[in-house]
Amino acid sequence: MSEKFSRLRFGVSLLAVGFLLTGMVACQGQNQLPGEITSKGGKAGESAESNAPEASVQSVTGNEEPGQVAGGLPSQGEAAQAPAVQVPGAQKAAHWVDYTDATLGFKLKYPDVYAILPGDQPAAEKTPDKLYLRVQLKDSKIIDSPTAKLGPANFSVEVYYAPEAGALQNWLKKQNLFPDGSEVANLQVAGAEEALQVTLPIMLAPNQFFYYRTKEYIYRVYALGPYSEEMLASFQLEKP
Repeated sequence: MSEKFSRLRFGVSLLAVGFLLTGMVACQGQNQLPGEITSKGGKAGESAESNAPEASVQSVTGNEEPGQVAGGLPSQGEAAQAPAVQVPGAQKAAHWVDYTDATLGFKLKYPDVYAILPGDQPAAEKTPDKLYLRVQLKDSKIIDSPTAKLGPANFSVEVYYAPEAGALQNWLKKQNLFPDGSEVANLQVAGAEEALQVTLPIMLAPNQFFYYRTKEYIYRVYALGPYSEEMLASFQLEKP
């Protein structure tokens, strides 16, 4: 009898311990704040994100428009807009410079952001069908650099001594300046006996050239850059 009572007493004790442990676990769950996670390697009640860098955006100037954060970027939920892009050299020059060569009979205007490349001098003598003078204009910021003569100019005028050139297109072919596939258009230019616009589609720029023939000279002109149209329009022929 006493042995049965002892076993019953032991069972009741185990049941009481089980209820006690269950209550302690329940109480611990009630004391944990919402969003708190007990992570491995951290203390109980510490967020799992506590070791990550905090992502925050602060105003730099204090002048941001509503819906914007520092740096002018749209806040979340707004459509992003591409910032305006300023193209270097796209702004027109404030001043234009006159260039006149009375001896060779031409003149033009160029923006003050360009300068004439030094070193180009007339040939020692005039040889028929040969280059006599070249005038090149480039960015004034690089005009004195050792590499200024590399690459094409922003504007170029080449003058050939050609008193017996004949038809301009035939002369170009003899000079290998009119390869197969060239596109040609006739122009009317004051002071020129004949004028052609020649485009070379298979070449990289400059691939469009303007040729003007007078009684004594042939002028070969090309232009690159934001001032091309204005400079080409300013080019004029005059009697030497």
